[in-house]
Amino acid sequence: MEYFTRKAYEASKTPKGQKEWQLREKHYAVHLRSINPQLRDGWRQLATESFEDQELRVVERPAYDQVIVEIEKNVFIFRGVKQIRFPEPSAKLASWIRHEVHVVDDGTLELKVLLSEGEIRIAAQEAKVYRAEVSRYRAAV
Repeated sequence: MEYFTRKAYEASKTPKGQKEWQLREKHYAVHLRSINPQLRDGWRQLATESFEDQELRVVERPAYDQVIVEIEKNVFIFRGVKQIRFPEPSAKLASWIRHEVHVVDDGTLELKVLLSEGEIRIAAQEAKVYRAEVSRYRAAV
């Protein structure tokens, strides 16, 4: 995470830390405006919507270049995946705290998610965001 680090998140529980967090949000907004021309529809939706406090339910890799991430109210499908990093499986469900989108190179973007337990990083060419009920039939993370 470049803007929303765990250390900054923990500090945001104090008045001074809240001001720092708000400053980070402003800097991230400037970053998003600078990369906006490079964002295709799915990435733009992912970059601008809030998914905070939703529990991470499923992370699947059905194909080498595809990743599916399911949270409480959304499903994200990434195609053209170049790199991924997930937290170690835990008995505790992780909550989505904050996320960032960055340009890796021409045509590849990266999602970085700060979770209550660990982080997610996915570098891919395409991202789709769907609203959906959580599937009872998938295996949990």
